[in-house]
Order: sequence, then C-alpha cells, then structure tokens
Amino acid sequence: MNKIKFLTLALILTISAQAQRSKTSNLDEIANRHAVKSFNEFYELLSLKNDAHFPADIEKNVQWCEAAFAKRGFTTKRLNTPTVPLLLAERPVKNAKKTVLIYLQIDGQPVNPSQWNQESPWKPTLKEKDAQGKWQPIAYERLYEDLNPDWRIFARATSDAKGPAMAFLASLDALNELKSEPNFNMKVIMDFEEELLNLGS
Repeated sequence: MNKIKFLTLALILTISAQAQRSKTSNLDEIANRHAVKSFNEFYELLSLKNDAHFPADIEKNVQWCEAAFAKRGFTTKRLNTPTVPLLLAERPVKNAKKTVLIYLQIDGQPVNPSQWNQESPWKPTLKEKDAQGKWQPIAYERLYEDLNPDWRIFARATSDAKGPAMAFLASLDALNELKSEPNFNMKVIMDFEEELLNLGS
C-alpha cells in the first residue's frame, strides 16, 4: 500500500521534471489521493488469476490492461509470441524528441490456495496486525476512509508485480489532474509470462 503511494509520487516527480513544478507544492496530497482512488482498480486487477501456465486466465489480464491503458490515452497492440502475447501501449507527445520505454510485469508465480490464510489468493484482502502480531482481515472499504500505512493488501502478485503497474497508472491519473504532460513519448511493454520463464517451464 505504501509502495503504491511512494511509486505514484516518485513517478510524478520524475515525469514532471520539465513541467510546472513551482505550481505543484501539493504533490504529496495529490499522490495520496490518486493512490487511494486506485484501490478500486487495483482490486479488479488482483482478482484476475495470472499464472502464465493458464493462457485463458492471462487473456483476462491482457484485456484488463488494454482497457486501463486506453482509458489513459494509450493505443495498444498485441505482440504475438508462441505462448501468450506481450502488450505494447504507446502514447506519443507532440514535438517530443525522446521516447521512454517502460517495462511492466503482470503475471505471478503459481500459487497453492491452501497455503493462504484467507478465502482465496485471488480475493484481495486488507489486513492489520492484532496485539499478537498476527495479520487479521478487515473490510477492504476502510482503505477509502482513513488510510493507515501499517495495513497491507494480501493477494497473489500484489507487490510482484501488479502493484508497480497500478502505481504507474495512478501516476498518469495524477499527472492528468496536474495538467502536466511529459516532454517525451511513452511506450509501455507488458510481460504476461515473466515468472513462467523464471521457473524454466
């Protein structure tokens, strides 16, 4: 959760390097607001099974990413491979002389649901530590009320690596609010079987 807010703020600062920084003294507040706003989309993304051994599940992730990036002004193109496609999202900027390529991993490692202390690894569950230091579930909706940095979202691939992907999208939303446009083209390549390759399958 903290990672989303941190990455959101970091990306705003990075992309806004050439923008109107003098007018954005409330960056932290904007980053926090868009981090909180992102939790609904984050729930949707985390609810999608993303084990690359199951192409039908990966297809749902590809479709989700296509829609999420289109919503933010990107065009997308599938790059076919012998297994599941890569997804390329592009957003050009008028008169830009440089292009930045961003890599996002979307898939996760195989998971044994019986080893998870919750209903399902695909049902994002907000938790806090009790007096004994054990993680206990609390209502996910509390994220929208009063954000506690000690809470954690438990779901498969939350931090590795759907969290950074959601942080990137939230950052784009924050930049849109700031009416700040980077001075470079953006290309985003999304990998839906990075963990599969790591496992040597």
